[in-house]
Amino acid sequence: WAFSDLRMNYVLVVFAEWMVAQLFGIDPPARDSWDSCDLKTSDGKAIEIKSAAYVQTWETKPAPRIVFTGLRGRKWTPETGYTTEQTYMSSVFRSSGIGEDGPRWT
Repeated sequence: WAFSDLRMNYVLVVFAEWMVAQLFGIDPPARDSWDSCDLKTSDGKAIEIKSAAYVQTWETKPAPRIVFTGLRGRKWTPETGYTTEQTYMSSVFRSSGIGEDGPRWT
C-alpha cells in the first residue's frame, strides 16, 4: 500500500532507483536520500538517477515538460558542510520517464 501509485513523485524516485539497481545487478545498501549519488557500481562508479512522469496524481495542464537539470552540485558532508565548487558527483547519469498512459501506473 505504501508504494502502490507510481504517479506519486516520491514513489517514482524510489522505483526508478530500484529499477536501475536491478538492471545493473547492484545490491544497494540502505537508501540515503542525502548521499552524493543514488547508486554505486561494484567498481565504485557513482550513478545518479533522474526520474519524471507525464502523468501525475493531480491533473496537469498543459502536460508537463520533462527536463533534467541540476547534474552539477556542491558536495555535502556532515564534517565539512558544502564544498565551494560545483562538480559532477556521478560518473553515470540515467534518466527514466513514465509515459502518458496513467491507468497503467496505478
